[in-house]
Amino acid sequence: MRKPRLLQGSRLIRIKSTGFVAGVVLDRETGLVIDTAPIVRFMVDWSVEEVKAYCRQRGWEMSEVHFEDSDELPDKARDV
Repeated sequence: MRKPRLLQGSRLIRIKSTGFVAGVVLDRETGLVIDTAPIVRFMVDWSVEEVKAYCRQRGWEMSEVHFEDSDELPDKARDV
C-alpha cells in the first residue's frame, strides 16, 4: 500500500460524499494538490479554489484535518 505524501508544510483536506470519504494533500506554499486518494486522483495539480468549486458543485463536504505529529492519526477537522 502506498503511503500518502503528507509532508511538513502541507495540509490534509477530507472530502466527504454520500459514497466515499477521501483525502487530498495541499502544498501549503502553492495551494496546489500534491497527492490524493485514488478516487479523486484527477485533482492532482488543482488549486484549492478548483477543489472547493468542484466539491460545492457535487454537493460534497470539505474539511481540513489538523494533527500535531505526522506519525499520529488525524483527530480533528474543520470546514475549509
